[in-house]
Amino acid sequence: IFFSTYKKYFASIEAYKENFPVVTGELGPTFTGCYSSQSKVKMANRVGEDRLFMAEAVTALAVEKTGMPDYNDQFEVAWERILFNQFHDILPGSNTPESRDHAMGAFEEAMGCVMAASGAALRALADAIDTSSFETPFVPLESRSEGGGQGLNVDQRHRFRLPGTERGVGKTRLLHFFNPTGFDREEVLEATVWDWPGDPVRVAAYDVQGNALPVVATTSRREDWSHIRTDLLIQAKVPALSYTTIRIEESEKQSFCFSALPPDPRVHLFRPMVLENDLVRVEFDTTTLAIKSYVNKKTGKELLGPAGGRFILYREGTVPRGGCGWQEGILMDPKDLHTAAKVLLKSPVRGGALRKSLEYELHYNDSVVTVQPQLDAGSPILELNVSARWREVADREGTPRLSFRADLPNTPDYWLSDSQIGVEKREPDTTRDYCSRNFFHAQGGMTLLSDTKYGYRGCEQRMEVTLLRSSSRPDPFPEVGDRMFRIGLVEAAEDAVELKRLGQRFVHRDLPYASNRAHKGYLPLESSFLQVSGAIVTAIKVAEDKNGTILRLIAVRDECCDAQVSMPGLKAAQVVDLAEQAVGECTVTDGKVCVPMGANQTVALRLITK
Repeated sequence: IFFSTYKKYFASIEAYKENFPVVTGELGPTFTGCYSSQSKVKMANRVGEDRLFMAEAVTALAVEKTGMPDYNDQFEVAWERILFNQFHDILPGSNTPESRDHAMGAFEEAMGCVMAASGAALRALADAIDTSSFETPFVPLESRSEGGGQGLNVDQRHRFRLPGTERGVGKTRLLHFFNPTGFDREEVLEATVWDWPGDPVRVAAYDVQGNALPVVATTSRREDWSHIRTDLLIQAKVPALSYTTIRIEESEKQSFCFSALPPDPRVHLFRPMVLENDLVRVEFDTTTLAIKSYVNKKTGKELLGPAGGRFILYREGTVPRGGCGWQEGILMDPKDLHTAAKVLLKSPVRGGALRKSLEYELHYNDSVVTVQPQLDAGSPILELNVSARWREVADREGTPRLSFRADLPNTPDYWLSDSQIGVEKREPDTTRDYCSRNFFHAQGGMTLLSDTKYGYRGCEQRMEVTLLRSSSRPDPFPEVGDRMFRIGLVEAAEDAVELKRLGQRFVHRDLPYASNRAHKGYLPLESSFLQVSGAIVTAIKVAEDKNGTILRLIAVRDECCDAQVSMPGLKAAQVVDLAEQAVGECTVTDGKVCVPMGANQTVALRLITK
């Protein structure tokens, strides 16, 4: 027996390859209950991977642009915590309560590194950006934002966003938004400014060219830990792997405000239960609040079947080992919670041009599922923010299981699911979940999205995502408590690259940002770190030996392609292995490099500018 390498091992058996069987596809299904058991552990893994990707990308940008110290040692510790939790009885959810508590503690340690590193990187970039063309006068009696936003957005309720601590003063605020994904983004951005002395009704936003941007203040609280908090929605463009600057000011008063003249209190007007923008129209049933219709407004096509979209509570029937963390039971006794539960409308349709939303609750036994559907301007994604106070537990009659089901107009021949480095084709199956990550796509267009789930099912004229599964062992009460997650419903083109980008857009919806003041610097108000086409970016990080930036790419189509990489000041590029050791040289021309990639291949590059 020799302690060796993968390369030498496969070289040693090459001569005997004709004697080995050929295995294609997956080695499953195996323990499909593990795709959905212990939702807190699943959340920790999904969020840990996604936020570490974002933190490493922002830090690599800051190291390249500002020369700040890297956080590789801290990232190594964070990845160790996340990867340890991928042990075969932790991530699958087949673990004891003590093991889950340990796993969540390790996740918090990893997130501490994420927040510290990304916070330092955002500050370093903000300090280096030349904002001297603006004026941000300090008004002592009106501005005291120092300390505002400590810990803002870093908890589960706010989707573990990167830090949003305020550094601005006066009525002119500068916000730098960073796009860590490998494609351009134009969408509704969220930000918070503290102790802004302007009138929220007259808030205005401008891009680096001085063009006005759609903006609205959604919340303005006079007392938030001794600060004034103003939450903003801003529709703007942020190019791929780059940052841009948005200026916030108070606009001139353009018209008389009629808020002092309330409508007739004897007249009650309710908006239709419809969320609509220029792309799609989503209608909810006025009685049950189930999703009734999803229409593409450009084509007029209805994407949902007669049953629409709704939350379903199943009971998994007992089978050998059924009800445990490892194995699913047969789905029985489906209850449509929109009719079986007490439905309470908490908020009718509200919002304006940038975001429309509503809120309702489903009360069943001692459990409460709170749902906040929302639709942003320019986006076809119906997003459902769900908070469940879950009290359902397994017993001799079966295992409670909460799912979201979308009914389809036709029966798809197949489904496409998201793996870590590709897209898998799935056959219809009524007996088990498939494992998928960011998306689950039905032939014909409809796609389910999620930020923390893995278990999806497609059969007949419906597709589902498993949200909570109250398995009975080894932990008898794995889901009792509060659980939060996001799911999405959208029509999407059947293209592997576009589906991967759609999934990345959903899990990285909240672009990180940093506030700033007017000062001199050496970086422009908007700058690109690097540009990639022809492949999907899966990692951007500082090289372990500090020599350059590591870029990992995947070719997700079943055909060869050329990945084009462009980076300002790029002098040299190497193909490297997983240990970041050079295995090939690339030709660099005018800061660009072309990398041939095989179908479904993964390639890592070292990019050197110094």
